[in-house]
Amino acid sequence: MRDFLDVRDIADAYLALASSEAEGVINVCSGRGVELAELVRQLTELSSAHVEVEEDQRLYRRDDPPTVIGHPSHLHSLVDWGPRRSMQASLADVLNEWRRREGTRTSLSAAETRHASDAAG
Repeated sequence: MRDFLDVRDIADAYLALASSEAEGVINVCSGRGVELAELVRQLTELSSAHVEVEEDQRLYRRDDPPTVIGHPSHLHSLVDWGPRRSMQASLADVLNEWRRREGTRTSLSAAETRHASDAAG
């Protein structure tokens, strides 16, 4: 389980921090954990492709902690920031970008992207 954020939200947090009086170490995080398998499931669902997921135990690192979730309380005490993009909307944007790059199926429609965002709440 990891604390994933959209890179655009991270950039917004950095900008807010850069224009504040903040100093020292500050965790930019959501405080919410998501299983990687859940992200894969959501991305697969958005893609409409048939995907078989296989775990390769050789890629697991012995020293990786099973859960890494940040604590955003210090960040929130310094700046008025919070993630604006849902994970599902972020995944839809990633899928659309790769489709654009690869010239494959047209991007998700605006309605599909809104649905992805609404479903993630």
